Amino acid sequence: MAQFVEDKDTTTSCIQAFASQVDISRLIFPPLNSDIYTLLKDVSSSGLTPVSWDLLSKVIAAMIVKVVREFEEKYGFKGPITQTCESRLGDILHLLNGFDNAPFTIQRLVELLLEPSTQYTSTYKLMNGLERILSVTSTIDTYAEVHYQEQSNYVMGSYIMDVEYDFQN
Repeated sequence: MAQFVEDKDTTTSCIQAFASQVDISRLIFPPLNSDIYTLLKDVSSSGLTPVSWDLLSKVIAAMIVKVVREFEEKYGFKGPITQTCESRLGDILHLLNGFDNAPFTIQRLVELLLEPSTQYTSTYKLMNGLERILSVTSTIDTYAEVHYQEQSNYVMGSYIMDVEYDFQN
């Protein structure tokens, strides 16, 4: 069961405003706010994408850039001489942008972006992990068609949704 902030329309509007300011080609992203982190935590805990992939992919791209830059500042980039951190980052963002829908590894991707230091202490290895997670071809809709059944009640100020999976062969 995934939890979302009480005013779902306001949250979606906030994420749309964030996404409209994103320029992936120039690596320009607005600051990440609490609504963005709430969205990412929901995806991390449920594996579901409560907003369109077009919006979510921009949020994830911003998070990838933020995490990689923080790691590079803290640990440096000790990869092959033929690669730079920026070129590798471009390759990872290219993989992300190649999806029409969320990759089936979306939950793992967001988990890693929220807590990268629990798994990695090297920028190069972090980038290898991101690349591995994004080097898939299947998307969520390939495995399951998700049907949301909205409930009208609230629990602890959070909007609750029940999810039924209709698995396809």
